[in-house]
Amino acid sequence: MRDCALIDFKVDDVQRLRQLEAGFRARSPQQVWRGQVGAVDGCHIAILAPPPHVPERKKYFVARKNKFALLLIAVADADSRIIYYDISQVPTTHDSLAWATSSLGQQVGRGDLPEPFFFSGDSAFSLSPSMVVPSSGTQFFDDAFDFVQSSEGMPIECAFGILVRRWGMFWRPLAVRFDRLAPLIGAAIRLHNFCIDEGIGDDINCHVVHGKAEVQPGRWEVVPKFDRLGRPVDLLDTGRGPPVAVASASGRDLGDRQRRQAELIKAVKEAGVCRPPLEPQLHLRRRQGRGGRSGRAQHCRRPPSRWCSRCRARRPPRPPRDRSWRGSRRGALFFSFA
Repeated sequence: MRDCALIDFKVDDVQRLRQLEAGFRARSPQQVWRGQVGAVDGCHIAILAPPPHVPERKKYFVARKNKFALLLIAVADADSRIIYYDISQVPTTHDSLAWATSSLGQQVGRGDLPEPFFFSGDSAFSLSPSMVVPSSGTQFFDDAFDFVQSSEGMPIECAFGILVRRWGMFWRPLAVRFDRLAPLIGAAIRLHNFCIDEGIGDDINCHVVHGKAEVQPGRWEVVPKFDRLGRPVDLLDTGRGPPVAVASASGRDLGDRQRRQAELIKAVKEAGVCRPPLEPQLHLRRRQGRGGRSGRAQHCRRPPSRWCSRCRARRPPRPPRDRSWRGSRRGALFFSFA
């Protein structure tokens, strides 16, 4: 498998960092995004309940997802290859803390990553000179910057989606011995990189019947659910709270941590990049295939009690209710026999 069998991110390999940076810069609008060498995120891999001999086995249970899991922290390049991963922390650990305690995160925290390179993460991570996160919720909010930053973070989301979709063993809790879970996930990641290098299985198709696919002859499993961006919504950790503050060993202040983000915001503004506008009257489009029975818009797929104001306004009015004794259930029963 050539070099895909070895997954080792070296912060002192400047030539390799320049190649990674060129890939992210090429996929950005007008090549305005400079310096990113990887996209970071976390994913939960479902497992069976650990055996009793595993120390602190209850820490592997994620209560809000009601399942046992392993936390996979990974870094992807612009082509969705996983160039670094860590499974050393329990699944209840916050993403930012799991990243800070990983071997690569510790090197980045010590300032070993040379300038001007950095990583990109979602709002679960902490802003630093080597980590760029969205600006939403801060005083430096910029919608165009958030659009480019989220676009450059999609490779890791796609990597998780392709990894789970390609290997059917991730569609259900992994039923292997506990000490073989991490090597199994590592082997799947290496095969994932090999398939991307060789262009194998870009169109992953399987026979799906009633929500189940035949992963092996005569063996059917439930197909994982994906959102509109192709991310597995039942595996990704999407409901985490605010980032955990992690002390930096270099002692940089807040202004220094926001310097890299301010430079990128300025570059995006100077290039004139902005978020593409939504199609006009998108909220007035009715859902297709419903026969016009419902008056709610295409974008609102929630139950009626949680409809937005626009969908609630378009809802046909209900007929007036007879609140007298004649209109009650007992009255209707009486008059039905009368």
